[in-house]
Amino acid sequence: MFCKRYGDLPAADFTDGMLRAFRDGLCAMKKNGTGGVSRFTWQSVNKRIAIIKAMYQSGADYNRVPRHVADGLKSVDRVRSGHFGVRRHADVTSVSDVLVQQTMAHLSPVHCDSEVTNAYNRDAYNLEENNHG
Repeated sequence: MFCKRYGDLPAADFTDGMLRAFRDGLCAMKKNGTGGVSRFTWQSVNKRIAIIKAMYQSGADYNRVPRHVADGLKSVDRVRSGHFGVRRHADVTSVSDVLVQQTMAHLSPVHCDSEVTNAYNRDAYNLEENNHG
C-alpha cells in the first residue's frame, strides 16, 4: 500500500503530513462485508508506521535521505486504542469441536499423569541422582 501510493516519490520529498495521511488511510480502511469494522488494529497500524519511520531513520544514518526528513517523521503520533475507529485487537472467534477433534488426530498423545511426566523428564534429561558426578 505504501509503495503503491508513494513509490514514485523521491524519499527526500516525503513529509510527516504524508505519513499522517497514510496512517489515517490505514485507520479508515474497513473489512469487506463487516458493516464498517476497521480492517486493522491499532497495533498493526502502529507497526506499519514504525517500519516506515525506521526505514527513513536508516536512510538518514547512511546519508541516503536528508536527516530533516527522518526527524520530521518522528512527530507523527502513534494510534491509540479507540482512536480513528480502529479495532482494539484482532477478532477472536471460537473453534468448533469438530475442528478440534480433526486436529487432535494429528497430534502426539499428551500424558497428564504427573508420575509419568516426571519419569519422562528425568530420563530425557539424565536427572538420575547418581549421575551428578
